Amino acid sequence: MKTVVIIGNGFDLDLGLKTSYRDFVMSQECKKLRHGNRNNLLSMILDKFYLQNWIDLEEELKELAQRLNTVTLPKHKDFKAEYLGITKCLYDYLKRIQDSVKESGLREISCAAKLLELMYDYPSEFEIFNFNYTDLNVFGRFLGYLSDKEELRFRNVHGTLDSGSIIVGFEDDVPNLKGFHYMIKTFNDNYSTSHVRESLMNTHEVIIFGHSLGSTDYPYFSEFFASKSVPCQESDMPVRITFVTANENSKLSILKQLKNMNGNRTNILLDRNDITFVTTNNWMAIPQFHHLLRRLKVEFDAKLLLQKWENEDAMRTLSANKPN
Repeated sequence: MKTVVIIGNGFDLDLGLKTSYRDFVMSQECKKLRHGNRNNLLSMILDKFYLQNWIDLEEELKELAQRLNTVTLPKHKDFKAEYLGITKCLYDYLKRIQDSVKESGLREISCAAKLLELMYDYPSEFEIFNFNYTDLNVFGRFLGYLSDKEELRFRNVHGTLDSGSIIVGFEDDVPNLKGFHYMIKTFNDNYSTSHVRESLMNTHEVIIFGHSLGSTDYPYFSEFFASKSVPCQESDMPVRITFVTANENSKLSILKQLKNMNGNRTNILLDRNDITFVTTNNWMAIPQFHHLLRRLKVEFDAKLLLQKWENEDAMRTLSANKPN
């Protein structure tokens, strides 16, 4: 079984990229869209941002779709065009940020960079799901990990910048949307199956780096965490789960999400499985993360050595049985 890695925006932020929604709101692309034409959706989102100094863009779109669904919409308002305008604006901003890596650089000593290096060293041992739109190989190339290695294989769950196919929106579980179904991710023409749920249900180790498990991605993880939060059955295997997050506040948010997913059985989840939290802004927690990487390296080396011995034994047996 492979180690499953879930990558969220906190991974890119740990590398030093300005990819938060706050960065986007303050960007020249966003300001140009707001002042270039009357985008009602963007104006409502920005009004809330300036009120509380923080937003989750996809969560705001979901709330707006639910709220607008209850009122009579002006016929002259083209909300779909406005939504597509926001998506294009976000794409333009993130593409500029990704393309500027050569000039702006990356944090080579970050936890994200060290995990990326290990994934390049042992690509066959990982199954990687990237919930960002950025390309991990762009980062690997800049950091020098691709000098003598093949490109990393991973799945961009919600599209990529390079293909221009980013998917912005929310999941299927929002009821009675009437005219706002185009904001549902699975309704997007660029949506494709990623098998996140299946991979989570069939692994022994998971690393969740910088993903908040927020409500717009909730369905990808709820079944997995619910299944790991019931009294142990003989056929069940405990799972190692490492959450890498920015600080204690984001750790608390994840714990709240886990509580929702497992039906208030977080104590069973923690008892049954080996769960670790690493906060990257706490220098005392960083050695814990490096210990994880060293353990994985030792386990991978032992596995590869065992496979080598088994292959050699098989070849000797084949040679001994070959007729003269």
